[in-house]
Amino acid sequence: MTETAEQIIQLPFDKSIIHAIKRVNKRGLSNLAVFIRESIIPKGHDEIIVAWIEMVKRLELKNDYDVLASLKEQKEKAAKKKEAADQNLQEACRELSALVREEMKGHGCYKVRIREGKIVIGLEKREGYSIFAGNLEDYFNGFPVAFLGHLKDLDGM
Repeated sequence: MTETAEQIIQLPFDKSIIHAIKRVNKRGLSNLAVFIRESIIPKGHDEIIVAWIEMVKRLELKNDYDVLASLKEQKEKAAKKKEAADQNLQEACRELSALVREEMKGHGCYKVRIREGKIVIGLEKREGYSIFAGNLEDYFNGFPVAFLGHLKDLDGM
């Protein structure tokens, strides 16, 4: 591996785009515009929009190469996708909660919550009772599940 004069810094995709916008010149802006319009940008839309507007103003351009419209459309799509994913996660949490409730009847208390995109279960079970007997995997309906050692551990989250 050879040493280069410039250290390469790897950034998340949205931060890389912002970094590129801030460094581009007038000639490279149209190429960058094509790249942005043709890319799927999952997050950071607002920050990219701000950086793009600043660059267009700085370069005194009248044309934004339809980047703003593209970014706004992608932002809306990403919001809808996140909303659908959140709804699916909430439904999976309800289903798992019903399953846990059925299994725990008379054997202790439980709480099922959503934390950071993961279904988290806190249990307070009676001695000698093993919930699900290991049948529940680390995923439920495609969502990650975490078991906490005790119900009180969930309250601190």
